[in-house]
Amino acid sequence: MEFRQASRRRKAAYRRAMLAASGITAALLSLPLAFGFYYFERDLAQYEAGILCELKNRIAEGTGFLLSPWLGNGAPLLADPQAQILYPIRWLTLLVPAPLELSLGLIVHLSIGAAAMVWLGQSFRLRPLSAACLGLAFAFSGTVIDLAKHSCYVVAAAWVPLAWASVRMLLRRPSPWPAAALAVASAGVLLGGELQSYGVILGLVVLEACSHWFRRRGRARRALLLAVASAGAGTALGAVAWVGAYQEVALTARAGLLALRDALYWGFSHDAWIALIAPGALVERVSTGADAMLLLHPGMKTVPWNPTPYLGLLVVTAAVVGLGRRQVRTAALVATLGLVASLGAETPIFPWVLKYLSPLREFRFPAKYLTITTAAALVVAASLLQSCGRAKARHLRLAFLLAGGLAVALQTGAAFAARDRATSLAFLYGVSSSAVEHAGAMLPELSNQLFRQMMQAAAFLALALILIGIGRKARRYAGILVAADLIIAAPGAIEVGPNFFDISSPLREVPASGEGGPIFCMDESLWNVSLRQGSQSGTWEQIMVAKGLGIYTLNACDRIRSVFNYSALQTNLNLRLFDVLRVRHSLSAARALGCTHVVAPSGGLEQPATVLDLPGLHFLSDDNQAVQVFVVSEPLPIGFVSRRPALVSSEKELLRRLVGSQALVDTVALVDNPLHRPGGDSLPEGMNIGEVSVRWFGPDRASVDAKGTGGGVIGLRTSFQAGWTATQAGRSLPVVRVTGQHVAAVVEDVAAGPVDFAYLLPNAWAIPPLLALSALLAYSVWRVSRRPWGRSPSPVPKGLA
Repeated sequence: MEFRQASRRRKAAYRRAMLAASGITAALLSLPLAFGFYYFERDLAQYEAGILCELKNRIAEGTGFLLSPWLGNGAPLLADPQAQILYPIRWLTLLVPAPLELSLGLIVHLSIGAAAMVWLGQSFRLRPLSAACLGLAFAFSGTVIDLAKHSCYVVAAAWVPLAWASVRMLLRRPSPWPAAALAVASAGVLLGGELQSYGVILGLVVLEACSHWFRRRGRARRALLLAVASAGAGTALGAVAWVGAYQEVALTARAGLLALRDALYWGFSHDAWIALIAPGALVERVSTGADAMLLLHPGMKTVPWNPTPYLGLLVVTAAVVGLGRRQVRTAALVATLGLVASLGAETPIFPWVLKYLSPLREFRFPAKYLTITTAAALVVAASLLQSCGRAKARHLRLAFLLAGGLAVALQTGAAFAARDRATSLAFLYGVSSSAVEHAGAMLPELSNQLFRQMMQAAAFLALALILIGIGRKARRYAGILVAADLIIAAPGAIEVGPNFFDISSPLREVPASGEGGPIFCMDESLWNVSLRQGSQSGTWEQIMVAKGLGIYTLNACDRIRSVFNYSALQTNLNLRLFDVLRVRHSLSAARALGCTHVVAPSGGLEQPATVLDLPGLHFLSDDNQAVQVFVVSEPLPIGFVSRRPALVSSEKELLRRLVGSQALVDTVALVDNPLHRPGGDSLPEGMNIGEVSVRWFGPDRASVDAKGTGGGVIGLRTSFQAGWTATQAGRSLPVVRVTGQHVAAVVEDVAAGPVDFAYLLPNAWAIPPLLALSALLAYSVWRVSRRPWGRSPSPVPKGLA
């Protein structure tokens, strides 16, 4: 009885720790909202805000979520997992007004992650106080905060630690709650659009299963079965969000495995290593308004993927010292593997792994592996700090003291023992002395800035050493210093500002030309240079400019139609045509894309092109060129006929001929069959077809009526996607692509009736079986978990009864 009561009290203590960690995280992250400030960051604002606006548009208009008429001129929406249409937390954010919805998603995910880390700490036998500090430290670590800047990737902060904790608890003692949590985490990360984090979860399940099998062979089979069934149920449910993407990806760069260079792009490079122990080392600005990293690396245009990987000198030191402890050997292995993977091309190890494990090349940005590295390193550090409160851990305390003192000595010595500031900064930032000297007059400010950052990091290590040295009672609070260190450093990694949704784009004043409203091409050079409005500069002003020009997906917030699809499902031809528009300022590329207007710097489009005078458009680029709106001559109509169509076999040849075309009739004559569907090779000339009229029934359905006789290629000015179908009088027609961008049907005789175009979700038949499989596996988990733990007692022989 006493044992049961103690067990209940311990479970209650952990539940209170989860609530405390989650509640404190939510409260601290909500502080800016109380003062009228919101989280905005570049990707969070320029991508996430536009998606939210478009989802609200679709709800208001009641036209469904299959396609977006504003993003990519008919780009897939439901088929794009990163739009998170099937994600429950997305539904929550849609219930609140903008811009609160952006901040709410960040707060909810980080609060879930904090509670999940407490549970993970419990699985590693951390005390409730240490586990609560672990949850707070994870939620405010630099890498986790940085995830929120990159839109949907923040889902990893919630579901990866939950999956790790649940599989450990499930393997320890099978029960319904850990099984359900594992299924929820597996489904949540897929519904949230983060396939790379799902791969991390699978890796954690396999690693923990192997460890459990070798430690408990006799009792491992049932636990492993539950883990596999739970993960399978979550996978089947989460796969529903990826059904549409399965065929749509055929037109993108993700159709095959990524090249090794693309898979290794944006790893945790040596340029960012200093930021692991110095808060704000890369993003803290100097008096000129420039980031420290950009001053020290003149050739860089932007800071690395994760410029704020801060863990702190205390955590790094404790994690290194505690790697050999038996209690956290799994976490130590995960931290090591995650760090090696996050380094990307910095070492030959991960490129070698990608060479022989080719499926991993579907995942980009190795720096994202720092999320699981951060979680594992915090577990190791928290376990070591907790062990220092026990009398039998004197040898660990001694090692901790020596390593901490050595780290402090090395860092302070490197900062002050050098003869000049340039040499010192070059050593700490990992760059050449000549690169540092390029900063010129900023050297003293950079040096003082680095000294302040290093002293902030070293202060918490010094406080931890003092607590450990005071006595046994004080040592139990050393974990609080870890959380405090990361919470204090977090504001330097977060960007907040006022409501930018109220900013109205001057492009809304562009009058309609021809049929329908204007369709814009945004010159890609506007996304890669520093734009400003008047004399303003900085990240907030960049967001203001992006909102004003409708860059990325922000055009949907002002109902500005764009043909650029900033998504993983962006087609190759769409991207290549925009590259041509940026490099060669090609009017032919803009016409092929279907644009009626081009937004570009002055002189950013080949002549002849009419410049539209917009008084409200007064943005400037780096070289003080004004941003202008050019009117495209001979724009593509909504419905069209391809006269004397020419079938092009390769995208490379199609792009060459599109750029070389001089008139609209030449552009619409270029046809290809990218999905190699039958019936798309015989193309009638369409010379006897006259006027074409279009009736829209939504962004995913239209009827095209052509006057005349004979066959032809009848086109619709909307983005070509794999899900488009065409029928005439109930008979299916071959669907082809015109100008490398738009959908068209091959018609034998237009007199047979109008051509009905409809977009259908590819592989929709797979959704019911996936849901049924998920329900079956969940029911199996529930039934198995209800059985008593351990083997059933052997029956007693009748003679001995």
